[in-house]
Amino acid sequence: GKLRAGISMVVANNEFESNIIEIAGEGFMQDVSIGNLPEGSEDTLIFGNLTVGVVKQLSFSISNNSTKVYRFKWLKEEEDSFITFSPQEGHLQPGQSKDVMATVVAKKELDFEAGKPLMLHTTEIFYPEDGADWDDSIRDVEWVVDGDEVGMETSLDQSLSPESPKRLGKKRPKKVIKHRPEPKWEPVKDGDPPEEGEEDERASKEEEVDMKVSFTADYIKYAYIAKNEEGEVAELPALPPFLFSETMMYRERVHK
Repeated sequence: GKLRAGISMVVANNEFESNIIEIAGEGFMQDVSIGNLPEGSEDTLIFGNLTVGVVKQLSFSISNNSTKVYRFKWLKEEEDSFITFSPQEGHLQPGQSKDVMATVVAKKELDFEAGKPLMLHTTEIFYPEDGADWDDSIRDVEWVVDGDEVGMETSLDQSLSPESPKRLGKKRPKKVIKHRPEPKWEPVKDGDPPEEGEEDERASKEEEVDMKVSFTADYIKYAYIAKNEEGEVAELPALPPFLFSETMMYRERVHK
């Protein structure tokens, strides 16, 4: 909202020289925002130092601060294959927040300590029919009996858990995990709707939310650390020979 304030400026030892400076400002909040980033960062997901080929995960949240419904999707280039998000795309209902898990695994040496920009694309939408919460990480579990039809994009867990239904006769039920289908949606567009019979050329209401990912990935490197001739702890170019004193057979001597 809007805010007004005043600052009074006076000149020392001069009661007639007094001025008031008026300050006015207006604050805005993004409809969709990113928050709860590690280490208290405002716009950067900091992974720190990573080893090539080793997976690291961090979580944060995205929030809908409006009374509208938004569809979100993480935009990635081919060079951004080192990171994945779960969920990658989904819907945000009014006032809703969702936790996002970011997974990084570098396949080569990378240096993004200064921050690699990534983009969260959002589109304001509405449901022409009944809508519900959705994202691509949501799964629905069903129990089916052999011979029942199973939809596409499903996975079967052949093992029975203690929570599984009892066997129906000689048929063994199976747990089916399905990807929840995305509800039908349409984008909200700017401006007044066209006259009947005219083509709708209005642009969709879309925004992008910026976030950076920071990390450095390298291979593990080993070094010899010991005291040099000056008695200072330093990295040695090569390991010096171990000089053991004369030792009798079957006796043990330790060198540090």
